[in-house]
Order: sequence, then C-alpha cells, then structure tokens
Amino acid sequence: MKSSIQAIIFMAIISILFLSIGSYSQSLSGKYTDNIVNPGVNAQDNMPINQIRPINQIYKLLSFTVSSSNIGDRWTTNLTWTAVGETQISGYEIERMMSTNPGIWTLISIVPGSNSNTLITRNYLETFTLTRSLTVFYRLKINFVNGSVQYSQVVHVTI
Repeated sequence: MKSSIQAIIFMAIISILFLSIGSYSQSLSGKYTDNIVNPGVNAQDNMPINQIRPINQIYKLLSFTVSSSNIGDRWTTNLTWTAVGETQISGYEIERMMSTNPGIWTLISIVPGSNSNTLITRNYLETFTLTRSLTVFYRLKINFVNGSVQYSQVVHVTI
C-alpha cells in the first residue's frame, strides 16, 4: 500500500510540473508550434496557441552559382542561389557587371525575401543576343530588415 501511495504522489507531482512548464515541439521545416497549456492566446505575443511561427534563425547564403547556355548568338545566364533564415532579410538586389564596362555594377532585378526559415533555392534567368564574346559578373546585395547590407561572392561566366 505504501508503494501505491508513493506512485500516486509521484504521478501528481509530474502532472503538476508538466502543466506549469508546458511543452514545445519543433518541426523539420524550421518552424515551431507552441503547445503551452493555456486557453486562448499566448500572453507573450498575443498569437493564437498552436499557430506556427518562424524561429529567429541566422540568415545564411549557402550557395550562389551562374551557368550559361546558348542557341546561336542568343545566350541565357542562369543564376541560382540557396539560402536559409530569410526572416532576417527584406530582399535581394541582383547586380551585374560586364567585362566591356569594368567597375560599373548595374542593378538588374529586385527579389523580395520570403520571410521563411526553410531552405529556399531561387533562379534568375537573363538572356543576351551577342555578336562577340564577353564575361558577365554577378553578385547579390542582401538587404537585412535592420538596414544592414551584405554582398555575396562575385560569380562570372564567359559567353
């Protein structure tokens, strides 16, 4: 009888601790679900319980490459980049420099950030009609929501 009373007391203590601490779970997509036992809303941020919200993950540009293809004198360059933690960036500015105009970077497109922490791969295609060969350089200007800026490495392709 003494051991059954101890077991009941132990289970009661565990139940009280579990309810007061709550529980958290994180999915593989880089978001979490708030499972705190609390009716209505989470008092911290007034968001409904069980709503999926992004984790503040550090932004990282994992890769940035360029490739090219052609049909006759019509060339296409394909920029591909992969990043994670885009909740911290407002977007990208794609800049290009031509070997015929060294030192001059030109803004060619703006790509908004995804506000997501999942792994995202993006592509940007640009088409040229050329009468002679040239080297094209590209870089990404990464604009953060706090106002800071970071540049990717420069990639190039000769077409």
